[in-house]
Amino acid sequence: MKNMLYIPALLAAGTVLAAGDAITFPYPGDWNDNPLVSEAKDGALLFSGDHGMIASTRIFRIDPSRTYRLSGSFRQEGAAKVKMTLALRVYDRDRIEIKADAVSPVPGTDTKLSADCCAADKFVIVENGSAIRRGSLAFHTEPDFSDLPNRRLIPGIQTGTKLDDGKWRIEFRQPVGVNLPAGTAVRAHYGYLYQMTGGQFNITENWTEHSGTVSGMAKSGRGGSQWRPGAAYAQVILVKEGKNAKVLFQNIKWEEIPAPGTGK
Repeated sequence: MKNMLYIPALLAAGTVLAAGDAITFPYPGDWNDNPLVSEAKDGALLFSGDHGMIASTRIFRIDPSRTYRLSGSFRQEGAAKVKMTLALRVYDRDRIEIKADAVSPVPGTDTKLSADCCAADKFVIVENGSAIRRGSLAFHTEPDFSDLPNRRLIPGIQTGTKLDDGKWRIEFRQPVGVNLPAGTAVRAHYGYLYQMTGGQFNITENWTEHSGTVSGMAKSGRGGSQWRPGAAYAQVILVKEGKNAKVLFQNIKWEEIPAPGTGK
């Protein structure tokens, strides 16, 4: 039988969840006492307000070699239509958030600077920018993605123009903010949102359970059924979309799925 844990000190110490154990989030205090969350009848919680996001109070240690399940039940409260996302916010071993743009390379954009760039410039010159159209430009990159998560990002790519000599000029909305020499490896990154392990779904007037599993670490990408590169800690996230929409939720659970043949 799974053990339900409500031991913040255990998680604060960085203990990895044991096989067969589960963490639940049944109280407003489990959601940072967010004013959008209140107690409702029958042990459920009410998530009110317009579009919004709530995060679990606890940040817990994870082991990418194990398999975890994130689940919860949801029901629409009132007439307003609402879409929910059951997701994870992911952190590295230093508990620094791994945002999607740090791990989401755009395919076919690995290239190098063809000229030095200065911090005050609002453009860079690259060898090949044909696939660079939006997002941010990461620098000091590696073709095997071993640089991920790469937070060395120049945000605000606007346009790319091929020059007469075959090089490309990439324009930004603001100064690049860093001095880089010619030959620096760069690539475009574009990513947003959280690690959507539990999925995104429409809510109905009936209680419905939604869930997803995660195991292993992806080489790149925002993650979902695999962890983002560098993941070591996680936090449960609920995102609600819908004007004046109210959602009842309960049984939000984070658990490790025992490995086959363990007998647990």
